[in-house]
Amino acid sequence: MTLKKIHIISICLALLSISYVLVAFQKTPEAVRSIVSRLSIPKGPLFAGQEIRFKLVSDLPTTSSENGVLFIHGSYGTTLIEASIKNEEVIYIIPKTYTRRAGYLDWKHIQNGEILDRGSLYISSDTTHLGTIENYVGPRSINANLRDYSMMVSIPTDHLDNMIPDSTKVFLKTQFRDRIQNTKKLITHNIAWQRIPAPLMTGRISTGATLGTIASKERVIDIFPDIATDYTMDVTRTHSFADGNELMTFGTSQIKDQNDNIITDGTLVTFHIRDSNNRYWETTGISRNGYAFAKALHPQIPSTWTIKSSIEGIAQSEEFTITFLSVLQEIPTTLSEDGREITIGPLTSYLGQIIQDGIDVKLYIEESQEPITQLSENGIVSFSFPKEQFPEGPLQLGIETLGLTKTIKTSLN
Repeated sequence: MTLKKIHIISICLALLSISYVLVAFQKTPEAVRSIVSRLSIPKGPLFAGQEIRFKLVSDLPTTSSENGVLFIHGSYGTTLIEASIKNEEVIYIIPKTYTRRAGYLDWKHIQNGEILDRGSLYISSDTTHLGTIENYVGPRSINANLRDYSMMVSIPTDHLDNMIPDSTKVFLKTQFRDRIQNTKKLITHNIAWQRIPAPLMTGRISTGATLGTIASKERVIDIFPDIATDYTMDVTRTHSFADGNELMTFGTSQIKDQNDNIITDGTLVTFHIRDSNNRYWETTGISRNGYAFAKALHPQIPSTWTIKSSIEGIAQSEEFTITFLSVLQEIPTTLSEDGREITIGPLTSYLGQIIQDGIDVKLYIEESQEPITQLSENGIVSFSFPKEQFPEGPLQLGIETLGLTKTIKTSLN
């Protein structure tokens, strides 16, 4: 039978059922009450997927016109069922298609436009043939403290996907480290549930549910550290001189929460630096195993730094102070005979070695507002004063490098 034919037959049956109902409602309530039911109603519990039979008790001839029809309405829709005659018995058979869903099934026995009888049947889920347990857990990640918790909700069904009746026992299970808990819960409003408080240690909670011979899939809850607490920090450096060359390392102690759990890897830690000239800047580090590190270059000018680190808005360290000493005692300079060239250097570091290339050397010329800056190479910087720009006569020069200053007077020839 094609789909189109089935569709046409369904429409005809629906129109027929509506006409029977309209005719039936034209009868007075007294007429309906005066008719005695002639159907033998099924006894005992009814289960989803079960075939249901109504037996007609009557001395009338067993013909379809005299037996009437059975009008049913349930979760799967509405239909009319004609009687079947088997072994001289008149039987109305409700197909399994209309009993797959648990719940109420309303019926009416209609004959010649009159409602002879009516009622409802309750179809229970089939607990002898269980289907699956859907297990839901959320939130899937919580923090290790006394405030947080997750929740597990289990929804068991029979093989036809009907909810299991209330008061059925379901076992909800959790496992954290070496501890396993098995909790018996009764289904209420088709679900079983429980709260899962956060442990005070990091790790992972596994959850599951069982009912009879069926079990849910595993669901897990990740336990992360709580918010970090204050910590300490220090600075590691090979020397204390302001040579503008050496790298120093800022490091924290192992950062933990209040329950001694190490903070999550990847936590951003910011190191705030302020020098003696009240200049301010920052550098950052990413935590690993609770430790965070960052590097900074030694300054070229003697200074005192005040350093403090923080996890923004959560935790911080105390301030840490370090001092950088000058690598030079004086600035060596050499003038040419005509005074038109000055050589600064060789600049040496704290062990007497030539300072690294790239050190700023500034030359101030009298009445000049902006200094002339050159970078050192092999510890030496040279400046010249051509005649086109600088006429003969006295000239006062100022030199500044590595935090030291020096004034020189020369005579240009």
